[in-house]
Amino acid sequence: MKIVAFEGQGGPRLGVVDGDTVVDLNAVDSAVPTDLGEWLKRNDGDTKPLADIAKRAAAAARRPLSGLTYRLPIGRPGKVICLGLNYLAHVKEGAQRDNIPKFPTIFMRSLTSLVPHGQPIIRPQVTETLDYEAEMILIVGRRAKHLTAANALSCVAGYSCGNEGSVREFQRKTTQWDMGKNFDHTGGFGPWLVSADELPPGGKGLKIESRLNGRVMQSDNTDNMMFPIAEMLVYITQGMTLEPGDIIFTGTPSGVGFARQPPVWMKNGDVCEVEIQGIGVLRNPIVDEKIGRGPPMADKTFDVISICGSLRKGSYNRMVMNALPGLAPAGMRIKEAPPFSEFPLYNADLEGSGGIPPAVQRLADAIRAADGVIFNTPEYNFSIPGGLKNAIDWVSRVPNQPFASKPVAIQSATGGPLGGGRMQYDLRRAMLFLDALTFGRPEIFIGNCSQRIDAKTGEITDQQTIGFIRQQLAAFATFIEQHSGKR
Repeated sequence: MKIVAFEGQGGPRLGVVDGDTVVDLNAVDSAVPTDLGEWLKRNDGDTKPLADIAKRAAAAARRPLSGLTYRLPIGRPGKVICLGLNYLAHVKEGAQRDNIPKFPTIFMRSLTSLVPHGQPIIRPQVTETLDYEAEMILIVGRRAKHLTAANALSCVAGYSCGNEGSVREFQRKTTQWDMGKNFDHTGGFGPWLVSADELPPGGKGLKIESRLNGRVMQSDNTDNMMFPIAEMLVYITQGMTLEPGDIIFTGTPSGVGFARQPPVWMKNGDVCEVEIQGIGVLRNPIVDEKIGRGPPMADKTFDVISICGSLRKGSYNRMVMNALPGLAPAGMRIKEAPPFSEFPLYNADLEGSGGIPPAVQRLADAIRAADGVIFNTPEYNFSIPGGLKNAIDWVSRVPNQPFASKPVAIQSATGGPLGGGRMQYDLRRAMLFLDALTFGRPEIFIGNCSQRIDAKTGEITDQQTIGFIRQQLAAFATFIEQHSGKR
């Protein structure tokens, strides 16, 4: 069973992955906590009842996996324990090559150093030496102390993927590694927890791999751990009591960036993936820390609404729009704006006699309340689609103009390589008339969608396109930050 934490309407949610959908457990049973760690604590680490709850789900409790905004699988782990030097080939590529460890090398990470699947890992402004480390993460299900080899695995609830991102310059400054391992938002954890019963005991025999921009950097097998899961748990619980929701990074294989000639560091615009057989793929874009703006973007929250120009549910631009929440940077929450499909046809006489219709007012209020607006426009139009133009005409007549000084991005998803360019020009001109702050030249533009999107599932299949959209949304977040006063 794959258990996923995600952002839903009203806040955090807990779900079970079923194919290409997610069952919202909180929609089925309001008594289910939104943090898996709390569930493990209440149920002695037993995840099987969650499967029973998922079986009761009505259609309304299901949502597409595509476009999900992920949260950390465990929202607030009590301890984040890490093992270093757990694969012999990795030991031999580093400074400890002549000092093979006889015992597990233990250190700790802080919660603020981690980001979930899909959210950006932040490269610090003070150094370029941000390295990747593919690791299997163990999630503790029940309280444990003084474990033995015979019962050690009984405390394991499941496993996940981790990128134990490390700032090597600061890791090497002293004999203690913690500074280099705890820069804000430098590590990844996700995308979900896979229950222990779906994997070999102790997570043995699983292929583990990291990729940087699609290039394989590390590839090994968990069979090659020097200190397997049961052994490390016995060692750790000699001194530490493990609690439900604690997590353990179990070490990285060889192939890390610092050991390469020349060294390879994660940099702005990169995408790093960690894939573990039977668990899944953890994917994070890399962005630079913003200099002189206080905490990184992930520490701020921007609410953005998306307005779909097409009224067809199967249009490419709607498919892209549905994917945006899952591609947005940390701190950017994207949701669809109130619909405009039922707006009456605008004319001045109608406005003068009946005032502003309630549906128009709802859209205007949503625009005014948002930190930014993204227009998702059809693939076939060479001018503003009629329904969208009608909506803009209505909103333009609302007092206290909602678009005034509002950051706006225009996204075109096009069937051909160029269709939509004229539409962007017309829409940009309309936003200029309404005193909006239009982002970017060129705008967010995805051409040849039939080759990049699975029309049946609505999922973007082209990784280059996914990376491009992530970069554009991160840049739009910066644009919003510059104009919103949230600094």
